[in-house]
Amino acid sequence: MAQNKARVRRSNPLPYLIVIETALLGIAAMGVFALLVDQYDRAQSIVAERTQVAQVTEEFIALVSSTPPTATPTDTRAPTATSTRTNTPTPSATPTPSLSPTPRPPTLSPTPRPPTLSPTPRPPTLPPTPRPPTSIPMDTLSQCDTIDGKGNYRLSSDLTANGECIKIATSYVLLDCAGHSIRGTNFTGYGIAIHKYGLLGAETPAYVEVRNCRVSNFSYGIYVEAGDRLVIRGNDSSNNYDDTDPGTRFGKFLGMTEGGGIRLNYTTNSQILENTTSHQAIGIDVRYSSGIIVRGNTASDNSAWGINFLRTQNSEASGNTTTDNVRKCTWGAGTVGFGCDAGGIVVQDGSSGNTVSNNSVTGRNGNGIFIKAHALPCGNNNSIVGNTISSVLYNAVEFGFCSGNKINNNQLSNGLDGVWLGFGHDNEIKNNTITGMRNHGIISSNSRNNTVSGNQIISSNEGLFFYSEDYDRGAFSFLPPGDYRSYGNCLCGNTFQSNTVAVHLMDSTSNQVTNNVFQNNGRTFLVQGNGDGNNLQGLDWRDTLWGQSVAVLGFPMH
Repeated sequence: MAQNKARVRRSNPLPYLIVIETALLGIAAMGVFALLVDQYDRAQSIVAERTQVAQVTEEFIALVSSTPPTATPTDTRAPTATSTRTNTPTPSATPTPSLSPTPRPPTLSPTPRPPTLSPTPRPPTLPPTPRPPTSIPMDTLSQCDTIDGKGNYRLSSDLTANGECIKIATSYVLLDCAGHSIRGTNFTGYGIAIHKYGLLGAETPAYVEVRNCRVSNFSYGIYVEAGDRLVIRGNDSSNNYDDTDPGTRFGKFLGMTEGGGIRLNYTTNSQILENTTSHQAIGIDVRYSSGIIVRGNTASDNSAWGINFLRTQNSEASGNTTTDNVRKCTWGAGTVGFGCDAGGIVVQDGSSGNTVSNNSVTGRNGNGIFIKAHALPCGNNNSIVGNTISSVLYNAVEFGFCSGNKINNNQLSNGLDGVWLGFGHDNEIKNNTITGMRNHGIISSNSRNNTVSGNQIISSNEGLFFYSEDYDRGAFSFLPPGDYRSYGNCLCGNTFQSNTVAVHLMDSTSNQVTNNVFQNNGRTFLVQGNGDGNNLQGLDWRDTLWGQSVAVLGFPMH
């Protein structure tokens, strides 16, 4: 009996062990749960931080994208009122007679209720008062550094660097220099650089904004290796590398060059807004990119170009100011002088589908706006619209080797040539006002099937000059096979006023020169060489008796 009780007592610890084990498992589970909650909170914090930076960038993307430039002037006529159709009421169907109901006893009238009071009118609801933007918490930068963590950063002091200063190698970053300067010492490296990151540089930065910085004395002030949905806004990136002599501004003929204020490579869906980029080789330099908006910037006094698009597609340069972008070089047959293919805005090396609109291109630019090629076809389907271009050294607008481009609604004045077109086809030059050109209002070499209409060409040496000339086929080997004579152009519906010669054709055939208005020109037509098939309307043959309206083969007709 005593032995049996002892056995019972020895077997009792088992339930206690089970309780202890269960408690330990519960504690472990609580620890795991606490860890998961902590990780969740961290993830939520990161998402909120990323969203905050992305929202700042996306607000500007939405704002800028919502008001694209308009290529065609808006019709300001009052719309004609459209009469509203009155619905004729459908005649009611004739009621079908029914049996009279059995008369019921009269129903007692209900006790009259007091009239219901009309509800007191409520005052109109006022629109909600706009709330001030939520302040963004900022981390402070006080020295050159690499930003590889997502967040918002503010520069707290001026910085000096020998080489690269601030490197951004991540996404979801807002960098605000708060007006502080970043200055290089020897025109090398980049003041602010946005680089690819991750394993073997496989990650492209996105949602990065750089604003309120003053950057100088670097190769490029702000440099982007690659990016998506970037905003470069409100910076002054000037006085960076220039390949010309600082005293004489003598350099090489352009070609290509490097150095400047803002450089974008391999970038998509991004904006360069309201920056100042002056006193260097290139003001704003966009290469191998698409969907870029360059708007509201000042890009002046650079030695190559104010704004450069190279192999860049479907982008926009609008509302910018470019003045005095020019250099001196040796060019042509040993001529030393200013020009050298420098200019205000250049779109080159196959850049297509771009819009250059509503810019002010003034002062001593070499050329104004230039669609250019370097032994490559230039871009197609670009629009140059609504710009004001004045006082350039050479061509207000120049483009060649292209098709589908539109040069419309521009104000061009006081240059050598208003519009220069070479080896182009199926382009249009419409509704421009061209005044005071020392050489030609519109000049075209070896071009075909172009439309020139609705232009006003005033007080120029020659209004239109279309011609063919021999050319080095080896030097132009990039051109597809074809007939590159001047022919088949529509020079229609233009106004020529107070020009020395209104229309000059030389070895240019089968053109329609129709429905033009000629006022006070020294000579209406000058036709030289082969003029077969030209339709010249507006010729007053009475004037030819005095040799005033037309000359053929260079000799007046009497």
